[in-house]
Amino acid sequence: MHGMARYRLAELWIKNGEKLDEAKRLLDVVVLSEPELNKGQIQLLLGDREYCGKKYNEALEHYAAASEVNPYSVEVMIKMGLCYEKMREFDDAIRCFKKGLRRDKTSFLATYRLGVVYIRNNQKDKGLAKLQEAYTMNPDDLSLL
Repeated sequence: MHGMARYRLAELWIKNGEKLDEAKRLLDVVVLSEPELNKGQIQLLLGDREYCGKKYNEALEHYAAASEVNPYSVEVMIKMGLCYEKMREFDDAIRCFKKGLRRDKTSFLATYRLGVVYIRNNQKDKGLAKLQEAYTMNPDDLSLL
């Protein structure tokens, strides 16, 4: 199987929360045998695999490696923030979501998650302001009401 096919199969399994161990094995093969593939994307997928398995510290290690390859990725910052949020490390989550917003001020997900984490961290005024801002970005999303 070609490297890109392995990558896509592993990506599919991870996104569906299926065969996570097999997905990691496939990605390990890709990392060793396919230098042309984007190592940042592979690290991102490995992080997603660990996140799905609720191994948030391990996921953070992969996301940090992905960030080294692509230091301007909003997606990486959001995923790191989600890990910290799951571990109830709200100050670190806030830092990641803010960093994501510095990279892209229009990121709905970073704005929304920042609002949620502010509220979970007993900063209700800031949280409500961010949630209102997220609502104005995406007023058709009824789940925000």
